[in-house]
Amino acid sequence: MKKNHKPSHSKLDLHADDLSKRLQQEEKIKDEHGLTDEGNPLWYGLKLSYNLSWDGNYCIPTEGDLEKKAAILRKAINVITFDTRELYETNDFLVIIERLTHALNRLNADLGVPPYTHPAFSISRIHWTGNEDTMRLLAKLLKENNYIEKESEWLMHFSTNALDKVQSGLVVWLKNKYELQYLLRRLQTFDYIKYPDPTNYPRHFLVDGKPLKDLGGGNHDYDKLGAIDAIIDEIKKHSI
Repeated sequence: MKKNHKPSHSKLDLHADDLSKRLQQEEKIKDEHGLTDEGNPLWYGLKLSYNLSWDGNYCIPTEGDLEKKAAILRKAINVITFDTRELYETNDFLVIIERLTHALNRLNADLGVPPYTHPAFSISRIHWTGNEDTMRLLAKLLKENNYIEKESEWLMHFSTNALDKVQSGLVVWLKNKYELQYLLRRLQTFDYIKYPDPTNYPRHFLVDGKPLKDLGGGNHDYDKLGAIDAIIDEIKKHSI
């Protein structure tokens, strides 16, 4: 008489489970990237309210045709801009607005509609007065030395064209405030950057979950500035 054996997971089932867990983790990383602990539940609530789901790098409504999905995104943008703005810290607001705008403009491209620019991104980028290669080299070196998470995020806030506007969330600075202040002051000293309105620095950089207020103060960890000086020296070599 044959014994009844409980069915065991096949290799295919185990692979599917593993893939599902990996995809869930990747989506969680996308959801929480750049947001504060206070911003995460606001974002998850927004996703649930408007039935948003990640499709590659775009968080798009799951219901309706292209026009309907675009209308849902426009409504979400308007609600958090005009009705619930006070619930969001500045960085969380900008990060979420960037995501929604990014998704909306993907749909707009398919619909043949001009790109949408949110008023929050009407500030000018920091003017890089050197050549574009040195600007990109700086971003590369900062990423390699673990000062920033992504080169692309840093570059969205600098431009060789003084008229270019920021169209992204704040740069997440991974080390202490004084190191960032020191870097920006050194870049100004050597005429690599010019920024006419320093009061807008809070709309460019995020340090320890808070926007950078100005270029003064902070913990003066002078022993940590050698790496910044080395990066500046490398930039200067490529400027000759």
